[in-house]
Formats: sequence, structure tokens, C-alpha cells
Amino acid sequence: MILVLPTLGLAVYLAWRTRKQIADFLPNLAICFWITANSIWMADEFFELGIKSISALFFIAGLGVILFWVVRYFPGLWKKAKILDEKNKNV
Repeated sequence: MILVLPTLGLAVYLAWRTRKQIADFLPNLAICFWITANSIWMADEFFELGIKSISALFFIAGLGVILFWVVRYFPGLWKKAKILDEKNKNV
């Protein structure tokens, strides 16, 4: 439980640092949601708070962000990587 704050803090910091590059920001935001969800789940397991269902909201939010990223940004990144790979083969 002690490591939740530094872990989540670092994830938020990385998301904040990449906020201007949306293709990098979205996976970092999803990671923040997932760490939060896991932390809530873990706290409920340790202290029996009855809040485990709240973690589902954060899991779903993280999944939604990643699905949006995959549909919107991943194809462009994939295409860019293939073009760079072809250029390197021709050199």
C-alpha cells in the first residue's frame, strides 16, 4: 500500500510530461487509470472497504482510452514505422 502513492505519482508525472503529444499521452493516461483501479482493488482486499466495484470504472476508462488510441493513432504510428524500416533497408 505504501508504494501506491509513488507509483501513481510517477504515472501522473509521465502523463503530464507527454500531454502535448496526444499519441504519447493517451497510453500514459490509460496507465494512470489502471494503476488507480489496481490500487482501489488492493485497498479493498486489505481493508475490506466495499469499494472494489469502483475500480471497474477506472479499468473501463483505461480500456476506453487505449481502444481510442489504437483506432485513432496506432495505424499512423505503424505506417510511419514501416516507412522508416523500408528506408533503412534501402540504405
